[in-house]
Amino acid sequence: PRSASSTVAFELAALYNADPGETHVSARPSVVVTRAEAASWVRRSAELGDGDASTSVLADVDAGSSYASDVWALEAAGVPVGCADSTFCPDAPVSRSDFMVWLAYALDAAHGTHFASAPDPTSGRFVDVSPGAASQAIHSVSRHLTSVHGVSFGASFRPTDPVKRQYAAHWTAWELVDPAWHTEK
Repeated sequence: PRSASSTVAFELAALYNADPGETHVSARPSVVVTRAEAASWVRRSAELGDGDASTSVLADVDAGSSYASDVWALEAAGVPVGCADSTFCPDAPVSRSDFMVWLAYALDAAHGTHFASAPDPTSGRFVDVSPGAASQAIHSVSRHLTSVHGVSFGASFRPTDPVKRQYAAHWTAWELVDPAWHTEK
């Protein structure tokens, strides 16, 4: 509905072709995002170039798939997209933690930010995110999304929950028009 909080984010994603494989007729905000779809959302929102298979170590990325170039671009940019033993697990749901970490690394690679390596604050933003490398990325990117784009988060991040399309749109579409990266689109 036009009154839904995610409407503008979905419209931006459609306008800039960041929403993978969608016809832009239905946003389907409560549908869970797969790791393959997440790779497309993240690569496109960071505006990383296309990738190729020549340097990939991920055995389960089908070269003929619509997401292959996105996964390879993220992998080439140093985004930790593997799930286990040199695989990508394209059909598995992406966790909120993985999605935010991928976004941090992709923005760092594309725009020279330091979201993935920013110091972890002594008091974390979320009560359910344990200290460590992933928490640095989650806290930094969420602070950026809140301060620059007005994206709201509660006290709990729910890092192991799967990402739904409404969050993929909220967390990525604003990057396409971020004034820090672009003067005009």
